[in-house]
Amino acid sequence: MVSGYVYSPIVSPREFRFSEMFEKVTDLKVAVDATDTGYIYNVGNSVGRPPRYKGQYLEDEYNVPRYQAAPAYREADWDASNMRYMQDGILLAILEETESFYKVNAYDYEGEYYVPKRYVTRRNAIEDLKQVIVVDIANQNQGTFEYRDACGTLFPIPMQQRERTLSIKSQPFLGVIRLLGNKISSVTEMTSPKLLQGMHHML
Repeated sequence: MVSGYVYSPIVSPREFRFSEMFEKVTDLKVAVDATDTGYIYNVGNSVGRPPRYKGQYLEDEYNVPRYQAAPAYREADWDASNMRYMQDGILLAILEETESFYKVNAYDYEGEYYVPKRYVTRRNAIEDLKQVIVVDIANQNQGTFEYRDACGTLFPIPMQQRERTLSIKSQPFLGVIRLLGNKISSVTEMTSPKLLQGMHHML
C-alpha cells in the first residue's frame, strides 16, 4: 500500500454543486408531478429490436445505440428516416395516445416524439416524485434528494458508498432515467449536473 501526498498540479479540485443540483431536481419535480409518466422498457431487447436508423445504421445521429432502445418518430408513422432512438429506462411525459403510439416528451430531450406503445410501460408510474439521485460525473460525486413533508433534503453519498450504490452496465448517455431494481442500464454522463430518477424503493 502506497501512502503520501498527491502533487497538486496534477489533480483537479472537486466540488458539490448543490445549488445547480437542487435547481434541476426542482424543475424535474414540477414537470413530473404535472404530467402522466411512463418510461422506455426494452431491457435486453425483450420487447423487440427497433428498426435500423435510416434503414441501415445501428446508432442514431445523437450516438444513441439501437440495442435496448425504442424508436421515437417525429410523426405518428413508421418512417425510419425520421426517427431517433430513446434508450431503455428514459423517463417520459405521456402527452397523447393514438391506436399505435404514445406521444411523449422525454424530460431531457428537446421536442415531442411518437413511440410505439409496446416500448412504453406505465407500470409503477410516478404520481408524486419523492426521490432523485443526481450524478455529477465531471466532479465524480452524487447526492440523493428526498422530499419529506414538502421539503427537499439532500443526502450526499460518501466516496466509499458510490460503487455500491449504482451498478453501471454499459456506456453512459445523457438523460433522465428510471432505476430498475438497484441497477441501471446506463448512467447519465455529465459535464453539468443531470438527473437519475430513482423510485424503485418508494413505489
